[in-house]
Amino acid sequence: MKSIKNIIKETVLKETNSTIKIDDSHFFSILVESKNKRKFCNFCGLVTAIIISIVAIITSLVFFINDVLLFPNNPTINKEGAIIFERSCNRQSVLFLFNPAERWANTGIQLQEGDKIKISYSGGFHSDVSGLEQAAKDNDKPKYEWINFTTKNKTNEELRKKMLYKDGDFGSVLYVMASEFGVQDDDSVFFQQIERGKSIEIAQNGTLYLSVNDIYLTDSITKQYGKMNKIKLMDYEKTNHTKFRSYDSISSDDFKNIGGRDSIDLYWDNGNTVHVSGDKFQMYFKNNPNAFFNDNLGTILVLIDINRKIEVGFWSWRTSCYRYAENTINGFLDN
Repeated sequence: MKSIKNIIKETVLKETNSTIKIDDSHFFSILVESKNKRKFCNFCGLVTAIIISIVAIITSLVFFINDVLLFPNNPTINKEGAIIFERSCNRQSVLFLFNPAERWANTGIQLQEGDKIKISYSGGFHSDVSGLEQAAKDNDKPKYEWINFTTKNKTNEELRKKMLYKDGDFGSVLYVMASEFGVQDDDSVFFQQIERGKSIEIAQNGTLYLSVNDIYLTDSITKQYGKMNKIKLMDYEKTNHTKFRSYDSISSDDFKNIGGRDSIDLYWDNGNTVHVSGDKFQMYFKNNPNAFFNDNLGTILVLIDINRKIEVGFWSWRTSCYRYAENTINGFLDN
């Protein structure tokens, strides 16, 4: 664009009668003219966008420094022994060590519908402490292997029917949301197997409980064991040409002769007599349904990442955006 000085000089040199008109109208005065309404609206929109962007950048910077970088990450321990690390943006990381011999371990962590968690775990357990002790005495290999979660355990259908969570794998880690009264048998429809590193959205309020997927003795399963034990005794009679006085209980010597615990998986040894079926056998395990859990040996360390539900509000977008950005970056680095 030519300057005013160059325009005047060019006009004089050409010696023409041209007139020079200089419009010294102010920029804003032109914008407010009726014919420039569209330009005025565009200008207002541009200014508004610039102001909003500046405010968003400044408030986001303040939020990042105050609520993320300078967030006080002070760990606490709840009454169940879980170590809770508070994190920015209404998040928590929880470390919890539990014993697989406990059918349902209470983490003491209260969750609400809409919360999202991600569970990772390590460690392992042996599912037959008596067999492990006997193998050590005999300097022999244990009948059942150590479960360490590095490989997926193959679960046959017969075993699956007896497990606490029948749709899962034997030895896998389970979770459930339960009320303040603990896990009830009716809660079995809510049992879920944990897939490590997979995000879980909580569907109901409650307390988080953890367990391993082992055999849980109901009345029907105990009866099945009793029937199998009777069949084993009958087979032993045919093979060894002997006769038991009862198929419900046998002496300790007879129990050893038929192979003991290597032959019979479920029995009740009250000192002098070994009950393998019948009413006393049934009643004992009705009162002790956790028999297969009680002989588990090991520890499992669980890390629970909790993203609490964000309450809807004017400034909640900053928390959501930061969470999404951090989770996306961490997911990319993890993969």
